[in-house]
Amino acid sequence: EIFYKELNDNLSSKRFWLLLFIIYALGLFITYGALQGLQLSRTGGVSVFIKLFLVKAEGLVPFLWVVAYLAPILGFIFTFDTINREISAGTLSNVLSQPVHRDSVINAKVLAGITTVAISLAGIVFLVLGYGILILSAIPTIEELSRLVFFIFLSIVYLSIWVSIGLLFSVLFRREGTSALASVALWLFLSFFISMVAAPTGSGSLLFLSPTYIFLDASPVVLLPELRFLGPVSIEQLIGYLPNPLPLSQSLLLVWPHLISLIAITLIIFAISYLRFMRQEIKAI
Repeated sequence: EIFYKELNDNLSSKRFWLLLFIIYALGLFITYGALQGLQLSRTGGVSVFIKLFLVKAEGLVPFLWVVAYLAPILGFIFTFDTINREISAGTLSNVLSQPVHRDSVINAKVLAGITTVAISLAGIVFLVLGYGILILSAIPTIEELSRLVFFIFLSIVYLSIWVSIGLLFSVLFRREGTSALASVALWLFLSFFISMVAAPTGSGSLLFLSPTYIFLDASPVVLLPELRFLGPVSIEQLIGYLPNPLPLSQSLLLVWPHLISLIAITLIIFAISYLRFMRQEIKAI
């Protein structure tokens, strides 16, 4: 019951529809540009629908960029004030005075946030796919659909991290403004600024602290069967390389550590939020 209430609140909020409109409009605009720049003679029809999510038109970013850099806002915008706002209003203490377990409240809030993100992401991916079918007058292959489905799953796991981050700051800070600023600051650092910190040190391993980098490293391998390597490729690795497309199972083996890392980050952040919330004194302020 708490889950359905939280999900309904998310889906009916003005912030959701405003941000969803921006992301959907930008996604469709990017797809239109990709379709204009997609050279079917060059691709030979192989993975054409997959390339809609990776090809960029001149002056535009690819669709993958939107998922990696903008969609995280859709993740933490539902949870950065989900706890402290209710504490300030006194509604959370009223809920907990009922025969409701405290852990049910925080579980419902994070699950509602993840479900909202999943619905939004699946919607835009299949909208782009449908637009591509309409323009190209073709249908995707089973291989392409399978890769897109796993890409959606990988993206949901990635965005779940940002849902958990927003929840964590909502538990740690009593003021909504503070938790919002902390969420945005961490998003900016992990998405954009961490590469500036890692570049002078020459340590590529530092980038793996960023969920965005892990997601961007794994996504092209999931989408494109032609990719057989993760990250930069050396000359030694290219010796004897045969440009044969990998089956989906082999591509998944390559990105399996990335997926496990993203799941582990999500669980760790949520565990901290969970323990903090369970020990927190709930009263209106």
